[in-house]
Amino acid sequence: MTEDFEKAWAEVEKAWSRVEGYAEFRAWFERTPSFHDATITSMSVEFGRVRFTFQTFRMLPETDERGYFKLDKHAEASLILTEIIECDLNFDEHDRIVSLLQVQEDGDAILVSIEGISGLEATIKARHARLEFTPGPASD
Repeated sequence: MTEDFEKAWAEVEKAWSRVEGYAEFRAWFERTPSFHDATITSMSVEFGRVRFTFQTFRMLPETDERGYFKLDKHAEASLILTEIIECDLNFDEHDRIVSLLQVQEDGDAILVSIEGISGLEATIKARHARLEFTPGPASD
């Protein structure tokens, strides 16, 4: 089981490593991000380009006095996909909370899948991906 997990994790890291800016984000975030519970603050779709902007954070195993998981490493992160090959977006404008964001290799392309908490589904296959981020909580 451990060998299978290590192999799968190596594939995840290899896929993420194709995303420009990922190494800097991972170093600052101190682990591979899942974007679980991140909020999509904006999304834009143009010919050949899709951009998702998230307010994200790192969830710690410790809890506060109310029993909620403590959070740190707040950031605004944008995932920009260009040279789009395929794009399938299904969403409700009110479903902006991410359950899981996955990056996979698909031949010479990158496949990004985003699953929302209730209804959001996005699958984008692109030739290029870039991750930009700004540390800090959301600005009003």
